[in-house]
Amino acid sequence: MVTEKNISSHSARKCRGRALWEAGTPIETISKMLNHSSPAVTMTYLDIIQDEVNQTYYELNI
Repeated sequence: MVTEKNISSHSARKCRGRALWEAGTPIETISKMLNHSSPAVTMTYLDIIQDEVNQTYYELNI
């Protein structure tokens, strides 16, 4: 249950998407879950920058 007055369901949706990204979920999967038109839209929505993408791939040894 959300108790903060300034947190909306949209904020929760965005936080969940960001948490999935940080847990290593592919951006394409998150994009589909959020019903975005493309992974690029999702990256913008979640404030993901290219440095973070590079770091994630580095950590996963891809």
